[in-house]
Amino acid sequence: MKKLSLISFALILFISACKKDKAVITAELSNEEAIEIASSALASSNDGFASVATDLSLNAQLVYDLKLACGATKTFSATHKNNANAAVTYNFTYGYNYTVNCNTNNLIDNVSGSATATGSFDGPKLSATHTGNATFRVTGLAPTSLIYILDANYTRSGKFTSKTGNRASGTTAVDLAVSNYSVNKVTKAITSGTGTLKITGTTDAGATFTFNAAITFTNDGNATVTINGSATYIVNLTTGTVTKK
Repeated sequence: MKKLSLISFALILFISACKKDKAVITAELSNEEAIEIASSALASSNDGFASVATDLSLNAQLVYDLKLACGATKTFSATHKNNANAAVTYNFTYGYNYTVNCNTNNLIDNVSGSATATGSFDGPKLSATHTGNATFRVTGLAPTSLIYILDANYTRSGKFTSKTGNRASGTTAVDLAVSNYSVNKVTKAITSGTGTLKITGTTDAGATFTFNAAITFTNDGNATVTINGSATYIVNLTTGTVTKK
């Protein structure tokens, strides 16, 4: 009987250990890690959308100023690298394709196009390697306009390694859609705009995750990001610093 009890006790310990291992394997990405992925997709410190939006707007202005024919196309390329001694190192290559769109009077109304990206970054809280694609439209190009207005859809996917929270690693896809993203032509400051962000992926441990976020761009250089309708953060679009509200 004593021998049987010892066997039963050992079996209980084994089952308990298996449950603990399973819990570790299925642990999902934390909110803390998700907001860092969101921040990297937005802030210029990680060569996120704030940097890309500057390229999109300035190149669109160049196309407008060339006074090309309606339907004409123009291509650009760019390489972005971090400044010396930056907290985040990055290296990205971009390709941009632009098309001139005219109104019924055959005058240039806006410039639209597509973009591709490939590269990587490494920061204190997150590192990633990914490729991306975007479609966009830029208005406000006439000299009488004080701001650029950008509407865009940007998708990127690749591998990530988190250095905070659960320290997860794996593959992820980020889908960003922005509307009325407004940039001052003189200061290049972001003045307003809204957006949505969806983060999906799988950790190397086998857990899948999905985060949905609503974004409001404000005129103080920040974006308010609310994840899954509950956790709200302030993301500095220059530094990538995240503050929980």
